[in-house]
Amino acid sequence: MTPVNPADSDTSATLPVTAPPELESSPRTGQPTQENSSTSHPDGPSPDQLPSQKASSDTIIDAGAGQPPFDSSPVMTQTNDKNALPGTAINPNQVAPALVPDSDDLSASSSLPGATSDLQPSLTSSGVDQDLLGRTKGMYRLLELYREQGNGGLVDKILISQSSIKALINHVSPGAYASMTKIDFAALDQMNIKPLGIYGSKSEIVKLLEETDVVDGQTANLLLAPADPSDLNHPTLKPGLYAILASPSSIEPEKQHIRPAYIVFWPEEATWADDVIPTVQRNRVTFMRYLSKITDQLLALMSPEDAQAIVWSDGPDDFEAEEDMPDPDRFYTFEVSKTKDQQEDVKMSTGFMIGCRDIRSPTGDGLPAEFTGLRLQPRLVAGETRSGYLIAAFKPELASEEERSETFNPVRLRSMLSNPGHGISLDKSISRDGLRILIDHGLRARCQSVVSAWENRDQDYNIRNYRDLTGRKEALRAESDPTLDGHLKQVIALEVLKIYPSLRKELLVEGEKLPTVKDTNAYLKRLVQLYPRVANEFNKHRDRAHADRLTDDKYKTIKKRFLVIWEVVNAGGAGMGRERQEELARLILTRDKLAHVLKGLNPHPDPSPSNFVKSALTRAVSTVLSSIGLLELAEDQVQAAMSEAAKCPDSVFIANLFAIQETEPIFGDAVAELLRLVHAEVKARARAAFRKLHSAITAIQQEDRMRQCEEEARLRLQKLLQDSFQTFAKTLEDATAAARSQLCFRIKHVTRARGPGPEYVLDILEKRNIPAQVEYKLNVFDLTQRDTQELSSNHLYVPHPEVRSNAKFRLTPKCSLRYIQLLDKNKCLLLIDDLQAGFSRIYLDDLAHIDSALHRNGAGTRIFHDRVGKDFLFSVNESKGLVSIFSTTQSKYQLHIYAFNDTLTGVRARGSAIDLTAHYSEKPTINRICFVNGSEEIMLLEESGVARIYSMVTLQFRPARLTLKHTPERVLSTPDGSCLILVETYESNLTLRAFHWASFGSNAKEHVFSLKGHGATSFSITSYAHRSCVHFLCLCPESQKCWSYALDITKKVSEFSFRANGNGEGGQSNLDKAARNNCLIDCHADVWSRFPVVAAIKRSTLTSAGRCPPSIVFATDRDHDQYTRYFDNLIRAFERTKRKPTNHLLDDIQIHASPLLSLKTHGLHSGVSVFKFGEWFVELFCLIPIHIAITSSNRFIPLKDGVYSSDYERSLLGADVGKIIESLSFGWYESIFRSYMATTPVKVVTSMGEQSVGKSYALNHLVDTSFAGSAMRCTEGVWLSLTPTREALVVAIDFEGVQSIERSAQEDTLLVLFNAAISNLVLFRNNFVFSRDIAGLFASFQSSSSVLDPASNPTLFQSTLAIIIRDVTDSDKIEIVKEFQLKFQKIVHEEQEQNFITRMHSGRLDIIPWPLLDSPRFYSSFGFLRSRLERQPSTHGPAGVFLQTLKTLMAKIKVCDWGSLDQNLASHRAQQLLSVLPAALSYGSTTADPDLEPLKDMDTDKALPSDDSNAVFYIRNPEIPLDEEARMKAQFLSKLRESWSFHAPMRQTMPDTDWIKQLALHLQVLTQERIQHVRNWITTNISRFSEDNAEIRNLQRAFQDGIVEIQGNIELCGSVCAFCSLLCVQGKQHEDSHDCGTSHNCVQNCEFDHDEELLYSCCLGAGHAGRHSCDTSSHSCGQICDLHDAGGCMQTCSLPADHLGDEHRCSARLHTCNRPCDLNDPQKSLLCEGHCVTEWDEPHTQHVCEDKLSCPIQCQLCKRLCAQRDHLHGLVSGSVHLCGQKHSCIEICEMPGVCDIATSPQSIESTFTGRHEVFQYTKFTQVARQLPCVIPIEPDEISHTGPHVHSTDPKVFHFCEERCPSCSYFCTLPLDHTQLEHETSHGSMSQTTWSIDGSDDTAVEVQGHKYAAGDSGAPMLCSLFCRDMGRHAHISPCRSSGSGVCSQPEVEHIDTPMAPDPDMPKDWISHRLFWARSDPYSSNEQTEFSK
Repeated sequence: MTPVNPADSDTSATLPVTAPPELESSPRTGQPTQENSSTSHPDGPSPDQLPSQKASSDTIIDAGAGQPPFDSSPVMTQTNDKNALPGTAINPNQVAPALVPDSDDLSASSSLPGATSDLQPSLTSSGVDQDLLGRTKGMYRLLELYREQGNGGLVDKILISQSSIKALINHVSPGAYASMTKIDFAALDQMNIKPLGIYGSKSEIVKLLEETDVVDGQTANLLLAPADPSDLNHPTLKPGLYAILASPSSIEPEKQHIRPAYIVFWPEEATWADDVIPTVQRNRVTFMRYLSKITDQLLALMSPEDAQAIVWSDGPDDFEAEEDMPDPDRFYTFEVSKTKDQQEDVKMSTGFMIGCRDIRSPTGDGLPAEFTGLRLQPRLVAGETRSGYLIAAFKPELASEEERSETFNPVRLRSMLSNPGHGISLDKSISRDGLRILIDHGLRARCQSVVSAWENRDQDYNIRNYRDLTGRKEALRAESDPTLDGHLKQVIALEVLKIYPSLRKELLVEGEKLPTVKDTNAYLKRLVQLYPRVANEFNKHRDRAHADRLTDDKYKTIKKRFLVIWEVVNAGGAGMGRERQEELARLILTRDKLAHVLKGLNPHPDPSPSNFVKSALTRAVSTVLSSIGLLELAEDQVQAAMSEAAKCPDSVFIANLFAIQETEPIFGDAVAELLRLVHAEVKARARAAFRKLHSAITAIQQEDRMRQCEEEARLRLQKLLQDSFQTFAKTLEDATAAARSQLCFRIKHVTRARGPGPEYVLDILEKRNIPAQVEYKLNVFDLTQRDTQELSSNHLYVPHPEVRSNAKFRLTPKCSLRYIQLLDKNKCLLLIDDLQAGFSRIYLDDLAHIDSALHRNGAGTRIFHDRVGKDFLFSVNESKGLVSIFSTTQSKYQLHIYAFNDTLTGVRARGSAIDLTAHYSEKPTINRICFVNGSEEIMLLEESGVARIYSMVTLQFRPARLTLKHTPERVLSTPDGSCLILVETYESNLTLRAFHWASFGSNAKEHVFSLKGHGATSFSITSYAHRSCVHFLCLCPESQKCWSYALDITKKVSEFSFRANGNGEGGQSNLDKAARNNCLIDCHADVWSRFPVVAAIKRSTLTSAGRCPPSIVFATDRDHDQYTRYFDNLIRAFERTKRKPTNHLLDDIQIHASPLLSLKTHGLHSGVSVFKFGEWFVELFCLIPIHIAITSSNRFIPLKDGVYSSDYERSLLGADVGKIIESLSFGWYESIFRSYMATTPVKVVTSMGEQSVGKSYALNHLVDTSFAGSAMRCTEGVWLSLTPTREALVVAIDFEGVQSIERSAQEDTLLVLFNAAISNLVLFRNNFVFSRDIAGLFASFQSSSSVLDPASNPTLFQSTLAIIIRDVTDSDKIEIVKEFQLKFQKIVHEEQEQNFITRMHSGRLDIIPWPLLDSPRFYSSFGFLRSRLERQPSTHGPAGVFLQTLKTLMAKIKVCDWGSLDQNLASHRAQQLLSVLPAALSYGSTTADPDLEPLKDMDTDKALPSDDSNAVFYIRNPEIPLDEEARMKAQFLSKLRESWSFHAPMRQTMPDTDWIKQLALHLQVLTQERIQHVRNWITTNISRFSEDNAEIRNLQRAFQDGIVEIQGNIELCGSVCAFCSLLCVQGKQHEDSHDCGTSHNCVQNCEFDHDEELLYSCCLGAGHAGRHSCDTSSHSCGQICDLHDAGGCMQTCSLPADHLGDEHRCSARLHTCNRPCDLNDPQKSLLCEGHCVTEWDEPHTQHVCEDKLSCPIQCQLCKRLCAQRDHLHGLVSGSVHLCGQKHSCIEICEMPGVCDIATSPQSIESTFTGRHEVFQYTKFTQVARQLPCVIPIEPDEISHTGPHVHSTDPKVFHFCEERCPSCSYFCTLPLDHTQLEHETSHGSMSQTTWSIDGSDDTAVEVQGHKYAAGDSGAPMLCSLFCRDMGRHAHISPCRSSGSGVCSQPEVEHIDTPMAPDPDMPKDWISHRLFWARSDPYSSNEQTEFSK
């Protein structure tokens, strides 16, 4: 079965296998011939053997089944190999284990570069899941089989199934699997697994699954259903290893922590057949290897058929009998024989059939009128060695949008903004800061005039707005409201009358005419609407008026005397005479003491009180009267009565005075005097209230008007700036409109990214306006490696190609595809017609790049129609790299020849056109041309049917000509150059005519083949494996199939062939023997043979104590006594033939055979080993090597999680080393390195060498790994595996072979460099017999020795190089070692100190002549390598450190960073810490809620111990607006205060100053704990690095700044609350009113006595002075405090109501001056908002607020406050504000030279625009910088003494300041170096322009691109320019002065002007002289140039 890409589901469907078209009878037999029917293969193809991935439509592949018939003479039949399974992709290569990508990441993953297939979900076109795993219960896939594209075809890999293992791990230990790189193995170790390995017959496995309720009956039937290649919807279970956990109910309660499990090997189809194909056999061996490594006990389930088919040996000594016999399997006989002389012949046989749903004719629905069905018709793609088919679909115009947030470094951002191919538009939401970032990073450079106009316009608006605002404010200050006075007086008068309604209004206003009440109310309403704060002033006035009492002392005295006497008179009643009453009334206005006057009165007063005197007064007066006559009336009694009288409310008292005045004339004088006094005080108070209210309202009006004016000005300016921005954005959009039709970036938001580096986060809306186009999809027919092998030995073999979608490309409707051909090396050639433009273009490029080439301006070679006509003929000769164009214009017959360029990226004209006119006298019409493949000859077919061959060598036609009876539809040449194939169609019949080129002429033999009932519309001819395996292909859209016909072409020559002559004696006997079915037992011997039984270094992952002896139990119903003997003999035979060490481990395997039922009775899991789950998973993961890197296009490419992804590569464009390190991961090994074995020391052993010398085999037997190298060079790139031992974690790295034809020398150098740098022991295997050129073999070693400096990388290059010479006999070893010694001695002598042995391997080299394979000493010699590795020091530290070293090294090699590794490690660690430092300071963890990640030692992944709290501190986030920041800062501080347990309970129980000190101390403790925690975290993680690293210093600075910030953010204000007397608990720099954070009410109870036994709460403000009172009017005087205008006043008198004296004081502790602090001076930017706290009566000239002992101004060097103890320090002229702490200098180093040069170049994608071409290229630039000064600034100093330097080292290093004149790279030598030449690494030649001798149109072609004079040289790399150019001269400005003659050697003056700058004199100079002048190359290279 083949899974369907869901993306193609609209075009994919299952195709039934149709009957073949009607077969025409053979002329000889008259019978139809149908060979190789699928019925001839009872074993059929397995669904599991079909492709597990594809990116094209559903495909049916059938070799020889259901083929269309043909008619040929004679009829040939084709018999398939009996081992070939139709529909099966077979790979004889061994399996290459790898990592399976997660299902979530499948879309981003792909195969190696150049591969086109992705792993796809197993879904049918209808979306039905084909994977039966989903129908199982409790079954998890561990490993699965996966097929991908390799160098030699499709290969099988065994992958770890990520999604299934994730489910398994989280099922066992929930949460243990967070991601592939984060697995908690320690948590898994809390559970145990008891695994039993299961393998055997599928039917028996299914029975077991049914019995254990893993599958139901329906699923069981599906598992056993035979595979049908035509049924793509048939569900299957992928071959692999599966884990089945026992259900919880079946586990004993006391063993719940032990989970029994079955580990099941689900095999491929025919896995257990002895004659299985090699691919399946290798997969079987690999799976059995893994199964036997993760289980100690195996259960082989054998069906009765399997058991019966086993062939037992004839006797007990059958194996031993062969001991002295030669091994027949090692003897193979071949012969070279002369093939019998043959005549030319062509025979045809059926090939394969491929059915695909997308092979269909277009319906025409929805197509534009100009499109025809023919244009979109599927077609076959020609190719001499590759083939495929092309489908087309019309895509209407489409506008797509994608919104994303992306991080850009400055280089990449500048590249995007400055790219002329990008349209830029700005969203209105973008901030000015974000806009400024864009302007500084490319917008200004790209649109200078637009940016300048915007800046000037904004500046003008700001200036104009400021002037307008200033004038408006002046005008407002002069404005006043003339009606305000009258309305305020009316308001005050009305309020007074509310209090004293008996008073007359006229007396209050003194005749002044006031507005009406109605007008005043309307006015006030309008006023409050305009100025809402005015309402508060009115309310405060009203409250104050109602609360105030009359305060005139005379009035209060008379009032008290009046009330007492009035009460006495009223109490005396009628008994008191009139005279006595009048006498008493007169006493009111006197000063006489009432005690003396009241004597003698009636002692029995009337107890009824008056109507306006309180009962207390009545009681007091009664007390007085009762005392009269009895004793001396006490003065204090009278005073008590008067005090009670004073409490009478004035409003009540005054209201009654008028009534008394009319009814009691005796009180007339007293009443008149009282009313006079009342009127006087009320009028005075009204005037004071008017002044205060008027002042307050006027101030509010002024403030609000000013604020409104400012707001209006702000809005006006904002509108102007917005309009200006819109104009700017529109102008910018118009300025980039040329590119906007294709791609436009609308930038919505720009912020600075958090982290150490200058990176920016952009919210982008990417708009692509995609015009209408035709989309072509190219599907290629790929062969498996097995097909390639079979065809190589048998050209009649029918292959089974698989369809792979390799490329897509698009064309606009005006362009049409005339021709397409697949070429070797994954190249493609296209001919595109653009009739409107009047030319065609020829494109030649990689399949992966062909689409971009089609849309790249200037790409392709143009063929102008005015020169060749639009109907020219076209032909391609791939083997010769030629393209021909035949044109008939202006009556001329011309042949234009083009040749492929060297890089296969384009074609160029080969000379001028060949004129054929003279060869044709009658001017016939030429309607077909065709190259004779393999030669420089071309056939031209005339309309009359005459065909002639023209030679481009002799420029003549061949004498012979061929006359055809019919004009063919197609003319083809076979890839081997042997035959001409003519294709003729008539109705539905197809005729092929074949002619041999060798006998071309009138007598040529014609071979005719007729095909009927075909309906084919497209034809091509191709070859597979080699050019003689020719296949003719035809495509039939009607049946949606592609048919293949194999052409067996015989030439008239004598051929010699090298063929096998049987398989020797053993091979012959094997053919004669009956086939055995013993591999269910023999598979173990296969595992022992391919992998080690006992490796030299043993893995010790599984350390559990519950291990049981290994055993294999065969569940069978027969021959139980045979298995043990057979297995023993198997072991003996293995030990005798292979001679591998076994240490008797094989003898320890217990063998049993029993019926399965009997085994179940005893329990299948009895005697099964128990392992910790975590260890068991680690063992599994370590068995599977991971692909970590490849090389391609001279680049070293690290892989993420073992998978190559082009998207991932693009994301790293322009990335520095740090970013690459962060992005790299090694899949399942990450958690092992980071945490599980983080502290285990690491040793690295690597294997490298020539191809096919057993590198992987040797490494497996040394360290017990499972690398899958083979003779087919399956090892590509770099693979890594782990072998945990008790002493160390051995890291094994396997490299692909060096000096491969697929790899360049540069790629070999990069691999060797990586190998030597990381390894502790390098095993270099080679075959001395074939490799006598030692210097050439180690050329890549020597090349890499000069790249990374070992002195700068002390932890690298610490390996021993072990040269292993394979297959050396004892007699030859001394001579071979001596020869190697002499060769290496020569290398050392020539290179001296630069020899690679010294530089890369510390001078250590071993030469080991390795014994012959299968000899005893072959395996015992691994013990020497083990000893050598054990003696090697562990230079990489523990595994956690090694992981960072490995990633850093790979990142450095990727970006060509040849600086110090330690510096990179330190910089990256500093960047890691710096990126999470804000979170660490804020949360005490690296992440915020909800997933707090503790601060860890990054080398061990262990959390650091700490006493830190869970407190959260505010750390500023640059992305948060300032107004939001203030709110968040206050919120964080509030939570910190609330974290104090005594926050609320203790307040107001102690002096608030003490309380706030305790709170501040609590906050300081929390802060210090956090600071210490973070300090320990930083110290721990940088302890192994030098503090002299610039990034480390930046980290320390950032940490110190963080300390200052976190301490500053918890400083409390401490000022008096604006609403009560407590102290403010907000931050020191808060902007709001002072707030204590309470309700502002006193929480204590009233301290005065009450009649009731109740507790009354104090009604005073919190923190008040004096006694607590529930009612100030009852318990205190209540009058207005005399100092109510002073600061801190509580407003009302708190003295007792009857206090003596007329002075009223509130309970405030202190009354202060309350004038604004002198530091509030806006002109000096001093804005202290405090008020003077000097006592009101203390004379003073300066007004200082409560912070008198601290300067509130920030330190000029940091964020702390000034340390001066003078608050007014800022008023001193020239004052300096310093915090008193040591500071870091922020200046940069001022010493000569360059402080730091980035060792990794910056690479960005740039666009080259030249005269002939426009193309994309990678531009390399260098970043150099001056580092910050490291000299500290001492306390109380504003700067340090001496110069600014970036290091305290007396010999501080600076780089030379010289730059390469071509690329501007700095010299990397020290400043003032003694070396004559400068040295640098060089980059893009951006400072150069091309100067070419010739006309303006003259072009030079380099690396497939054309350059003209004046073009930029930026695409060229300075260091590779001469190598790319070949031998050439250089041009230099002439150095001869005046008219002097250039007579120096190696110089020749150029006489003719040459662009650019034609007026500048120039010289030709030699290589040597040019590079001697500029010095970018080494002395060795300069010596080479001088030759």
